[in-house]
Amino acid sequence: MIAIPETVTKKIPVVSYQHGTVFTKTEAPSSPEETMETRLMIAQFASQGYILIAADYFGKGLSEEPDSYQVKESTQQACLDMMSASYEIFKAMKIEPGQLFLSGWSMGSWSTLLFLEMLESLGIKVAAAAMACTPTDIYALFSRWMHAPKETDAVWLPGILALQLNSNSIYYQLPGLMESAVKQEYQQATLDFYQNKITYEEFYSKTPNKVVEYLKPEFIESSSIGKERYWQILQNNNSYRWRSKTPLNLYYGDSDEAVPEYIATLPVGYQQLIGGAQTISTPAGKLADHRGTFKFSVAHQKNWFDGMKE
Repeated sequence: MIAIPETVTKKIPVVSYQHGTVFTKTEAPSSPEETMETRLMIAQFASQGYILIAADYFGKGLSEEPDSYQVKESTQQACLDMMSASYEIFKAMKIEPGQLFLSGWSMGSWSTLLFLEMLESLGIKVAAAAMACTPTDIYALFSRWMHAPKETDAVWLPGILALQLNSNSIYYQLPGLMESAVKQEYQQATLDFYQNKITYEEFYSKTPNKVVEYLKPEFIESSSIGKERYWQILQNNNSYRWRSKTPLNLYYGDSDEAVPEYIATLPVGYQQLIGGAQTISTPAGKLADHRGTFKFSVAHQKNWFDGMKE
């Protein structure tokens, strides 16, 4: 998806947006009529002087590949391909792109940090990156869901695990991963949901809404030491352990039912420790849940980006 503002400005700043978790194949940036998340970003940025670009991840939209949910390498590639294609279109339209900014929410914030890491490795300058509800450390986050569950945990967490276990099984060549993790009575619904044969509502009606009831106890226990290849992959797929050159702003909500403040703000202390770029965290408020934090961040980050425009 590319949204270009109608403006007389010759040099237009660009925001690359990485979307959060979606439970259908078509609820992606290429179909903004199906996603309020994308529409809100278009309204906030493309209607106020920024070009907005957003990739469909592998397996979403028209993509024929399996869903690559939380697969580091394919996520980075999808975002880079989208940006490269967009800049070719700008050239053809005689549009001069200005500074590049990055933005993301939830799983898309994880994607944003991974994309930023790739861009910095390629020497591509990013003016700033803003992220809301960032699952910076997937291994730690899953461990919290499994070993220290809370009554306020989101009921859709098993849906995330259904997508992630199946995608990791395919893309990291881990046959039988989902079957080793999910209780047998929920495995068919899990596979059908991943393959878009049933809706999330149908999946929800056939599975428990508590992670500890959805997963096998022995699989949960295996995560404590985490020596198996799957857990090693999750640990390697953290999205914050490098020295960043780009100013970062991480938004968190005190009532987030999926990503706790500690996980969402890990890069703040880490970048300070290793002498990285300025990295700050911004609270969305005591009552801000997962979606509320996103809405707050969309309103706030534009002003933050505006203050950095050349």
